[in-house]
Amino acid sequence: MDYRSKRRCLGLPLIHIARGRVEDGSFRRGVAKGWIAVGDIAFGPLFALGGIAVGGLAIGGFGAMANGFYTVFGLRVLGAPEWEIARFTFILLAGQTVAQLLFGYVGDHVGHKPVLVAGALAIVLGNGVALATVRVEQLYIVFLCMAVALAAGNVSALTFTLEFAPVADRPTYIGLGSTLIAPVAFLSPLVAGLVADSAGYQLVFAIAGLTAALSAGILVGHVRDPRHANRRPRPTAGAA
Repeated sequence: MDYRSKRRCLGLPLIHIARGRVEDGSFRRGVAKGWIAVGDIAFGPLFALGGIAVGGLAIGGFGAMANGFYTVFGLRVLGAPEWEIARFTFILLAGQTVAQLLFGYVGDHVGHKPVLVAGALAIVLGNGVALATVRVEQLYIVFLCMAVALAAGNVSALTFTLEFAPVADRPTYIGLGSTLIAPVAFLSPLVAGLVADSAGYQLVFAIAGLTAALSAGILVGHVRDPRHANRRPRPTAGAA
């Protein structure tokens, strides 16, 4: 599905909805760019909703519920000057670029499960550092961890899901994968905002870190990598 409203402002459609699709047996993420953007990856100056969302009001996932609050925490609590936002953005984009290259190799040669585990652990580490942060410079580590987590999701989240699915059922798996996370993706930043207002940013960071730790534990202990589970052992030299 790809919908763009006819009305545009400053070159961007007022509404752009782009969902992922399968083309020639491979999945292509839907990238939405509009004032109101909804997609697997969404960029919206006013509103963005997606697995990866960047915008004035951005709605992503529960483990990433604290992502939108690191900058606010730095500005309001640590007293960071506004120009520090440029450094935060540089660290985020540069870290994400390098991490995606690395995770692409790991995903191809080792598997996508380790990539997702690394992403979850990066969220745990980032929020742990955020909880202990007393200087603006310490937030650089937090944004680097966020970059690693975002890169892991970009490279492996939907790809790992597809490895579980028979080829004929992949569109169904893609649809369910996007639909089932939608309620959490919608509610998590709203919950985080309420918690930040009532109890402070530290509780938001703690909840996000614990959620990511739980995700990592489930991945490691209860999810079998289908790439390796379906691999048959090689016959020994003496086998008939």
